[in-house]
Amino acid sequence: MFTIKGTAHEQSTGIRTNVNWKISGKGIEIFANDEKWCEGSWSEVKLNLGGSDGRIIFLTFPKFSDYVFSTADHSWLKSDMFFNNQQILELQKGVAKGKKWPYVLIGLGVLVLVVVVWALFFLKGILIETLSNQKNSSWEKEMGDSYISQMKQSGDLMESDSLNYYFEQFAGNLISEVEKTEGVDFTFHFSKDTTINAFAMPGGHIVIQEGLVRNAKTAEEV
Repeated sequence: MFTIKGTAHEQSTGIRTNVNWKISGKGIEIFANDEKWCEGSWSEVKLNLGGSDGRIIFLTFPKFSDYVFSTADHSWLKSDMFFNNQQILELQKGVAKGKKWPYVLIGLGVLVLVVVVWALFFLKGILIETLSNQKNSSWEKEMGDSYISQMKQSGDLMESDSLNYYFEQFAGNLISEVEKTEGVDFTFHFSKDTTINAFAMPGGHIVIQEGLVRNAKTAEEV
């Protein structure tokens, strides 16, 4: 005989009570606080699977129709005493089928992940080229223009036509070659920042800081 834990659901009131199932080769008895509630032979009771995962065993007694009993304990299903009980054999098949689904879903998830990784690996060249071809898109230029506009409003940039002219004189040929190669129109700005640095912004904007200009010994160093 098996004794397992379960729940009794009174349908008219919705009240749930913890109960024990005592299972034998003859049938099932339901006990609550050591008091027998009901019993029935295998030919009288009805068993089926349900619940969100399809693995909860539900039990009903024709003579105790206001109650539905349930349990998630499947340990007793494998007993040899039920080898010729067709109702139990059907439950065994249903439980075994339900156990396979998580593994199937995991397998599908792994397969999808492998396909995605494979696609990224073999298509990365195309993706990189596509992204590179978009580097001069309007949104990048708008972003760079906006940032430069903010620097001008805050007074961070030097307004010096002579400095721009001097820079274009010694760097003009190099700049024009790069512009042809990259397909970008560069615009140079000079910052009042005294640190030795320079940086590029989206949209072809390049900011050269005052510190770099003052500390460079030759134009070529800049």
